Amino acid sequence: MGNDRLFPILAISVLLIGIVSSLYVTALSNEQNIKEEIIKINGFNFDKNDFFKDISEKTISTDRGEKTGYALDEMIIKSGVTCTDCHKYTFKAVLPDPYQQTVDWEDIKTGIFSLNRDIVYFPNLPHSFWVYNIVEIEVD
Repeated sequence: MGNDRLFPILAISVLLIGIVSSLYVTALSNEQNIKEEIIKINGFNFDKNDFFKDISEKTISTDRGEKTGYALDEMIIKSGVTCTDCHKYTFKAVLPDPYQQTVDWEDIKTGIFSLNRDIVYFPNLPHSFWVYNIVEIEVD
């Protein structure tokens, strides 16, 4: 008789754990989707849907063909940086692994930011500077 009650209790417990786990993962996924709509530049958060409206698109030639994206120099200026030559710019990514690269203003002037995979392309730098999944551009 004791086993007759134990099995239903275990089954309900497993189902509850599964439901709670599923809800938790869904909540984290929704939070990540919200975060993907934000980019942090120079310490300020910008909504990607609004931020890129006034930034011109340009196409650059790379050793992997032509790439189109938003002008990085316009992005930096729009974010509020006044002395653009006075700084270094670090592009930070967190997914799939934390990764970052730092460039100077001369590189920024030739680079683009593509919303496809949130990637920066620099035609004059090695591919290791093409950072994917960018979440922040730090101005040093």
